[in-house]
Order: sequence, then structure tokens, then C-alpha cells
Amino acid sequence: MRALAATPPWLRCSALPAGRDAARLCPGQPWELLPRMASSGTTASRLSWAAPRLARGPPLPAASSSSSSSPARQTKRGHTPASSTRSGRIRVPTEEVSYSVVIQACSQKGDAQGAASWLEEMASTVYGPNVFAFNAVIAGFAQQGSPDEAARWLARMKADGLEPNVVSYTAVINGCARAGDSIAAVRWFETMLQNGIAPNTASFNAIIIGFARLGDVTSAVRWLERIRGSSLSPDEVSYNSAIHGCACARPARADKAERLFQEMRTAGLWPSSSTITSLDRAVGTRRRDALCETLGLDIARIMRRPAAERPRFRLPSATTTGS
Repeated sequence: MRALAATPPWLRCSALPAGRDAARLCPGQPWELLPRMASSGTTASRLSWAAPRLARGPPLPAASSSSSSSPARQTKRGHTPASSTRSGRIRVPTEEVSYSVVIQACSQKGDAQGAASWLEEMASTVYGPNVFAFNAVIAGFAQQGSPDEAARWLARMKADGLEPNVVSYTAVINGCARAGDSIAAVRWFETMLQNGIAPNTASFNAIIIGFARLGDVTSAVRWLERIRGSSLSPDEVSYNSAIHGCACARPARADKAERLFQEMRTAGLWPSSSTITSLDRAVGTRRRDALCETLGLDIARIMRRPAAERPRFRLPSATTTGS
């Protein structure tokens, strides 16, 4: 496998372009930019530029030793861990960073099987897989609506001596929701709690989305209320999903949709075009227009407003351990 290391993964992966642009990345980018770039949909080209340059990790916690305890920096037992420098930073081997980028890129492109194959290769190197790489594979299968395969990789993650984090469990929950199995999604949520992992807003949202797709408004709203009962707050996705559930119900739950829409604005959250579309389906165009007028919302402006100009809500990356 050391022979393979001479040809970095980003040069051999069909999900990424040839490495001729690698040197164009400005030096000095922090390592933590890498998962953010990948999870935000950054083009594969830019990821390939980043891979060979981002070899230094984030600062260690003040009380930490030379071996990081961060879940995202865990590596399989028996494999070479990242080393610490005098400045208190983790030096992540370039090869490990490279494999992680390629695995994430495959997952983002919808090639979960390709991501899994690259993780298998990574596991055979002296570096071994890390939590970030496993989370990318789990999320890839979850996005395809294959919760059983996502759960299998989570189990493999444990077998390899790594501890799943909130991102790992949320991905499996999301996979169950996409497959229409809300009962399994709830079961995985409870399993996460039993293992001492605190959910974030995205964890709750995955459950809400699952019930909303089934038109189960009562359950969707109940889980939205559970967010309020925790130390978290519902976000735009929470309300959009619940309102979508009102539209999917048979008959549509216009009363609930109106109340949720009003609560959303009271909470200071800005509706998106998907919010307006779901509201339209739930209450009808005339009532939707009346509600927006009452709340001082310009529908036309909302519908044409670029996503980049809307309020941003942070979603967990593969290295996030909380909301």
C-alpha cells in the first residue's frame, strides 16, 4: 500500500479531477476547512487542490495530551495516529487527509459504494480510517435511502475501535426517514441517547422529515415540540418540514400549517421558497397570500431571493459533535 501512497488518492479517483490544479491552493488554509468545503458542496476541483496542502490539524484542547480525543480525529487501533507539534497542533498525515477528501467527494456525488471502496483501501494503510471518513460513507448510503447499509457501516465503525458521534447516528436516522421507516428512525434516535450522544437540531429534523413525508402531522409537530423541550431551538428546516407534513396529510392540515408558519415568523426565522410552496399546498393560494400580507412578507421577493442571501442555519459537518 506504500506504493499506492506515491500516487495520491485524489489523482486516482474518478470523482476528482487530475491533480494538476493541486498547487493552486493558497497555503496556510486550516485543516478544518476541508470537511466544511466538502459538506458545503464545494467542487471536487477545489477539494483536490486542498488535499495535499492541508496536513496540519486544528489546535488541541487545552487539557489534551499529544493524542487528540476529538471523535473526528480518532483512528483505528493499531494504526498510526496523527502526531502533535510543539505549537499544540495535530499534524495529520497528508495521505489520511487525501483519503478523507476522496471518500467525502464520492459520498457528495451520490457514489456511496465508491466511498465505501475508498474507505476499505484507507483501512489497509498504516493510517487507517477515521471518524470523518466513516461518517461520509454512512451519510452516502443514508442519502440513497439505504438505512440497513448505513447501519452496517456504523457497526463496522465500532468494530474498528472508533466511537460514532452525533453525525454518525443522525445520518442513519436520516436514512431511515428517507426510506419511509419512521419507527426505525425513532429507534435509532433512542439508541443514540442510550449511548450518551446528545442530539443536535439536525437529529430532530431527520425525525420530523420522516413523519412529514408520511403526512403524520401529529408526530411531526410532537418532535418539533421536543426540540423546544431540549436545550435547542427549531430552525428553518424544522418548520419547513412540519409545514410540508401538513401539505402531505390527507386531508391537508391547513390549521396546523397556519399556526406553524406564524410561529416560524415569531421565532425570527425567514421562510424560503419551499416554505411558501408547502404553505400554498396546505392552505391554498388565497389564504397563503393573506397570511403573508398580515405578516408583512413579500412572496415574490421570497420566491426569487437567492439562497446565498437567506439567513444561514448551520448543519453538522462530519467533524461536528454538537449543534
